[in-house]
Amino acid sequence: MKNIELKVGVDDFSAVSNGLDILHAVPKGRLIQLDTYFNFPSSRLKLREIDRHIFELIWYRRPNAQHSKISRYHIFKLRKPFALFVKTILSFILGRKVTVEKSRALWMYKKTRIHLDVVKDLGNFVELETVTNSPEKDKAEHNKIVRLLGLASYQSIAVSYSDILLDARKGFASYNTYQHGVRTIRR
Repeated sequence: MKNIELKVGVDDFSAVSNGLDILHAVPKGRLIQLDTYFNFPSSRLKLREIDRHIFELIWYRRPNAQHSKISRYHIFKLRKPFALFVKTILSFILGRKVTVEKSRALWMYKKTRIHLDVVKDLGNFVELETVTNSPEKDKAEHNKIVRLLGLASYQSIAVSYSDILLDARKGFASYNTYQHGVRTIRR
């Protein structure tokens, strides 16, 4: 599967919420997500726990680029006992990289998932994921949402929450250090 993705950091969701009304996006609820990332070369592998009862093993690969980008991914739904076994085995074999905790308000507009994320220790973000088989065709929908939500006026983020959290723990200031996908040290 493929997504067209974009992530931006926001102070609050008020301006974006107004855009969701104009867009007539459909609210799909609030999710509490715990993502455990494993050390995995050249791509990402995480076990996602949603509201403590839905479990997904997610593999994905995408470039670290500040603009909208194509992400390739596979999601494997797991039952709880097997998910806990997989988490234990992957932790042993690959090692845990980092755990990301977030509260996510999920909205839908046609083929696009709109996430209003509050990420523990990082702040507020808006993330778009437009499911696509034809990026040229679906880019119009993605761009329409970017425009109506006013996302171009915010700092776009090139990397995953896991990267930001790891660097924050190493003493880097914030996700603002990821302008243009290149980390700069702030003192």
